[in-house]
Amino acid sequence: MPTTSSPASAATSSRSCSATARAVGVAEDIRERIEAHTLWWKGDPLRVGASIGVVEIDVAFEDPAAVVAAADAACYAAKRAGKDAVRAHAGVALSRVK
Repeated sequence: MPTTSSPASAATSSRSCSATARAVGVAEDIRERIEAHTLWWKGDPLRVGASIGVVEIDVAFEDPAAVVAAADAACYAAKRAGKDAVRAHAGVALSRVK
């Protein structure tokens, strides 16, 4: 039997996706600005980068430690992807952003 969602749950899901998308956009902008920055050390340019994990805080998380763990998992997923990336935590799975 197919499952259906109510208009209210569809609206909540839509807001959630859009909030996560906005957060990912902000994180990507920050990552790009860091990447564009040149750090000079003793006359030599050094490349600077960032791996950023994004997580939407909602009632699915039991406590603040669970939120931090989810963000940490998303950040490590970005690092495993080759660094200089943004990853959003989406429940158990991590979604690829870049």
